[in-house]
Amino acid sequence: MMWPSLLQPESTFRPYFELLVERGSIPAVYLEGVRQASNFVTVAQGLSVMTTVALSDPFACFATGLFLTCTGNHLDFLPISEKFWEMTPTLEAGHAVAEMVMYHINQLHTENARRWKRSWRFVHPPSCVGQCTFHHGCRVCFFYWYAREIAIFY
Repeated sequence: MMWPSLLQPESTFRPYFELLVERGSIPAVYLEGVRQASNFVTVAQGLSVMTTVALSDPFACFATGLFLTCTGNHLDFLPISEKFWEMTPTLEAGHAVAEMVMYHINQLHTENARRWKRSWRFVHPPSCVGQCTFHHGCRVCFFYWYAREIAIFY
């Protein structure tokens, strides 16, 4: 999963990658979901793809929770967040997964106007946001800080 840019539609590796997605390879399904969700126009499709593997893969679980957070889907986000913390029991492990997902988003997002900034909303802001920061946060605001990063940079 280190060179996700090779999975873009114009890549010569794309036909092989599509075969992996069709056969249900969890890393391939996850990366295809991130590729689609990273494009503001196809975020719903990407979420649908990632949801199929989110309960068995911490990367897909975090990415699903992240994009649900960015789109304000708080009720759908809650069970995903719980599952993520079951799979990654410490904040350090959570940050390791999150940083890899952010790398994949950086490699796979579509270059265009920064639409996330205009649309981002966090319907239920965590009560700890005033006390926590990105690097010194808690499980309650973990997704919030990464969603803010999406809004700022993408």
